[in-house]
Order: sequence, then C-alpha cells, then structure tokens
Amino acid sequence: MLRLFQAGRPVGTTRRVPFLKLGLAVCVLTAPIVGCAIFHDTIPPGPAWRQSVRDSDEALREFLEPTSVIDSDNAAVMSMATELANGADSPRKVAVRIHDFVRDDIDFGFPPSFYATSASKTLQLGRGYCVTKSTLVTALLRAAGVPARIHFVDLDAALLSGFLDPGTPYVDHCFVEIFLGDRWVSTDSFIVDPPLREAALAKLRETSAQIGYGIHLEGTGNWNGRDDAFSQFVEDTAPSSGRAFSTRDYGVHSDILALHRDAPEVWNRRGWGLRMFGSLAFGSINRKIESLRATATAR
Repeated sequence: MLRLFQAGRPVGTTRRVPFLKLGLAVCVLTAPIVGCAIFHDTIPPGPAWRQSVRDSDEALREFLEPTSVIDSDNAAVMSMATELANGADSPRKVAVRIHDFVRDDIDFGFPPSFYATSASKTLQLGRGYCVTKSTLVTALLRAAGVPARIHFVDLDAALLSGFLDPGTPYVDHCFVEIFLGDRWVSTDSFIVDPPLREAALAKLRETSAQIGYGIHLEGTGNWNGRDDAFSQFVEDTAPSSGRAFSTRDYGVHSDILALHRDAPEVWNRRGWGLRMFGSLAFGSINRKIESLRATATAR
C-alpha cells in the first residue's frame, strides 16, 4: 500500500485540550493595541488604528512578520490585503472581511504540496485545508497590519471520513489567533466553504453522525470578530467514537514548517509517497469533495 502520510514519533502522554482556554496561558500582554500596520507603502492612509508597531508593543511585532510560508510580503498577498482593508474603519472589520474571503473564495481541498504550501500559492490555487487556509488568513491579516498567529492541535481523524482515511487515529490541525482589542480571538470557521458545509451538514444529519466530511455538526461557518468560532475544532464532551476529540496541544509555532521541525510527535508528515504522488492522491480526494459540494443548493 502506498504510504502517503508518515506518522510522527509517539509521545509518552497525551492530554485533553482545554477548549477555549488555549490562549490564556500565553496571553500575558498588558498593553492594549487596536491594530497596526507595517506595510506603509501598500496599505493606503486611513483610520488612526493603522499605526506602526515599531512604536508599540514589541511582543506583537513578531506576529506581523512574514515567514517562508506565511509570505505576507508577497505582492499578491499584499494586494489582496489592501483590497480587503479598503474602507474599513477598524482592524476587527478587516479581520472579518479576510475571514469571509478565505471561507468563500478559497474552496476546501488539498494542494499537491500538502502542508508545505505558502499563503501566496494557496491564494493562486483557490483551494486549501485547515493548515494552508490558516496560513493564508494569517498572511493576509499580517499584510493588513493585524497581528495574527497559528495555534496547532490535533483532532479526531474521523472528521475527514467520507473524504479520506489518513491512517492515523488523529490528524494535525490548527486555528488562527487574532489580536483584536486587547485579547487573542480564535477561529477556524473559515476552513470549509459554504456550499460544501451545506452539503456536509446534510450528510451528517442523514447518517446521524457528529463529525465527518470536514466538519463538526455543532460547528459554525460564521465569525463576528469578537468571539471564538470553530467549524472543525469544536469541544466534544461526548464523542461518538468513544475517544477524546483532541489529545495534543502543540501550542503556537511560527508556521507549519516550524511545528514539524520542533514537534517530532506530529501525526501527519509528508512521506515519500506523498512527495512523489501528491497531485495524483489529492486529485482523487478533491474530486470526492467537489462531488459532494456540487449537491449543495448554495453553489
């Protein structure tokens, strides 16, 4: 059998993720910030919240910088961030616009390079899954001057049932934390596009399942910019599988490549098979996804 995913080395102890409390331990910032911008030549003059972080909180500056995959300094990413930020009078409105754009315009699916896909490439492809769509959301937010970072966890692999079997009981997952007002707000509700979500919900209700087809029955595809919102990483106190919905909290890492460098216990590394045959393997999976999406009335 072709081995597409290479599981990481096991860890000795796993733990239940304290839902909605993930950011409390790291949220030690004391100076409120409303928003900031570092791309003065690409973000047009506007409201007072577009101020440089060079004169504000150094602890937030890290979350405005590009990385190799969160390429917020890419011309296409900066152009899209400028377009989405145009006319907005607060970082919260910009964040919601970016969330909705990635949710609606970037279809849920898997790119040939899997997690090793840059934000600019995801924007070009118009397709992504939790990791690559989170990478794009983070890049667009940073390009627009809104501090953002990625928090990595795992969740039950049954969430992807109907589309694929990764060969591991859990899959690596992530969500975006956005600094708005004076706190970090968490969301992954941008991951599944509305037509696919509608079709997936119908499938779950038809089969009386709680998770599958990329969504959680109790999740949401909407975000108001104020409260945490999840379509996939939803607290599950009574999982139908009989096991914990999530077991590992990897915390915040600079990007997905840093996670794979620093956390040997991750579930889903790219094996040689995926490196060589990613386009073929994910092409088949994406056709399943598109087939289900096509049944939605919202398409």
